[in-house]
Amino acid sequence: MKNSKVLAIALGLPSSILGVSFFSLFLSDEGYITVDQATYIILANIFLHLFWMIKYANKKSD
Repeated sequence: MKNSKVLAIALGLPSSILGVSFFSLFLSDEGYITVDQATYIILANIFLHLFWMIKYANKKSD
Protein backbone atom coordinates (compact mmCIF):
# COMPACT_ATOMS: atom_id res chain seq x y z
CA MET A 1 0.00 0.00 0.00
CA LYS A 2 2.92 2.28 0.74
CA ASN A 3 4.29 2.06 -2.77
CA SER A 4 0.95 2.85 -4.40
CA LYS A 5 1.05 6.44 -3.12
CA VAL A 6 4.56 6.92 -4.45
CA LEU A 7 3.55 5.37 -7.77
CA ALA A 8 0.48 7.61 -8.02
CA ILE A 9 2.54 10.74 -7.40
CA ALA A 10 5.21 9.59 -9.86
CA LEU A 11 2.59 8.96 -12.57
CA GLY A 12 0.98 12.35 -11.94
CA LEU A 13 4.26 14.24 -12.13
CA PRO A 14 4.55 14.59 -15.94
CA SER A 15 0.99 15.83 -16.43
CA SER A 16 1.35 18.20 -13.49
CA ILE A 17 4.58 19.61 -14.94
CA LEU A 18 2.93 20.14 -18.33
CA GLY A 19 -0.17 21.75 -16.87
CA VAL A 20 1.73 24.10 -14.58
CA SER A 21 4.21 24.91 -17.36
CA PHE A 22 1.54 25.87 -19.88
CA PHE A 23 -0.41 27.90 -17.32
CA SER A 24 2.70 29.69 -16.02
CA LEU A 25 3.93 30.50 -19.50
CA PHE A 26 0.44 31.72 -20.45
CA LEU A 27 0.47 34.06 -17.45
CA SER A 28 3.93 35.33 -18.39
CA ASP A 29 2.84 35.90 -22.01
CA GLU A 30 -0.15 37.91 -20.80
CA GLY A 31 2.14 40.00 -18.59
CA TYR A 32 0.77 38.96 -15.20
CA ILE A 33 4.08 37.45 -14.08
CA THR A 34 7.63 37.50 -15.39
CA VAL A 35 9.36 34.57 -17.08
CA ASP A 36 11.57 34.14 -14.01
CA GLN A 37 8.51 33.84 -11.78
CA ALA A 38 7.01 31.27 -14.15
CA THR A 39 10.23 29.27 -13.98
CA TYR A 40 10.20 29.37 -10.17
CA ILE A 41 6.59 28.15 -10.12
CA ILE A 42 7.47 25.22 -12.38
CA LEU A 43 10.52 24.31 -10.28
CA ALA A 44 8.51 24.57 -7.06
CA ASN A 45 5.97 22.15 -8.51
CA ILE A 46 8.69 19.65 -9.42
CA PHE A 47 10.40 19.85 -6.03
CA LEU A 48 7.08 19.54 -4.20
CA HIS A 49 6.26 16.33 -6.08
CA LEU A 50 9.73 14.95 -5.37
CA PHE A 51 9.31 15.84 -1.69
CA TRP A 52 5.99 13.98 -1.55
CA MET A 53 7.51 10.93 -3.22
CA ILE A 54 10.41 10.84 -0.76
CA LYS A 55 8.10 11.47 2.19
CA TYR A 56 5.78 8.59 1.31
CA ALA A 57 8.63 6.26 0.36
CA ASN A 58 10.37 6.77 3.72
CA LYS A 59 7.19 6.58 5.78
CA LYS A 60 7.12 3.48 7.95
CA SER A 61 4.12 1.22 7.46
CA ASP A 62 1.91 0.67 10.48
